[in-house]
Amino acid sequence: MAKVKHRGETAPKPENIELSLPINAAYVPSARLTASSIADRLGYDIDEMEEIKSAVSEACNYIIRNAGTGRDGKFRVLFTINGGSLETLISCDGRMGPGTETPGAGDWPGAAAASALIDQMDFRSRDDGSFEISIIKSHKLNIFI
Repeated sequence: MAKVKHRGETAPKPENIELSLPINAAYVPSARLTASSIADRLGYDIDEMEEIKSAVSEACNYIIRNAGTGRDGKFRVLFTINGGSLETLISCDGRMGPGTETPGAGDWPGAAAASALIDQMDFRSRDDGSFEISIIKSHKLNIFI
């Protein structure tokens, strides 16, 4: 159930939950389960939870498929609970594989479907040659009066 916030009430500090997982598709279900658990705790409905899990899966799989050399063998999923939204950042250390460029929406299989399920998806290059995928899903029931 959504919490009603009153004007003048300060928003709680963002909370971070971080996973560091081996670059192996067998660990994507761990990221999905964590996303689902957090979304459930925040009061998202079952359809919204499925949308979040699907978008997280697609982003994790893209990172895993394109992980290059110079990495620590891990990819990271950072979930941030920020007011009425769940922000998810998926990344891995080091350069992406040869020929991999920072994608834009629709540039990789599953991107169009994932971006249609959530409110915002961004792709950002990092200074070390890697990139990260940011996913934001706002909670529809967060009400300010």
